[in-house]
Amino acid sequence: MTCQAARQLVASRGAVVLSTGPYAFDRYVSSSLFCILGETTEPAWIPTADTSQCFAGHRCRETGLDLYGR
Repeated sequence: MTCQAARQLVASRGAVVLSTGPYAFDRYVSSSLFCILGETTEPAWIPTADTSQCFAGHRCRETGLDLYGR
């Protein structure tokens, strides 16, 4: 998949799981609206057919904040 195709797929679907290697995959999102409570986004750069570093969207990651006061 080309970089442009990967970016367009994430943007059009909002959230997708992409394979980045034979046994490697992750979930990529277009915005934090696709993350759960307590998560934020970080930029995601992945290898594609036409480049080794393509900005495909974002990954959801825990904020580290204690939202429930525990």
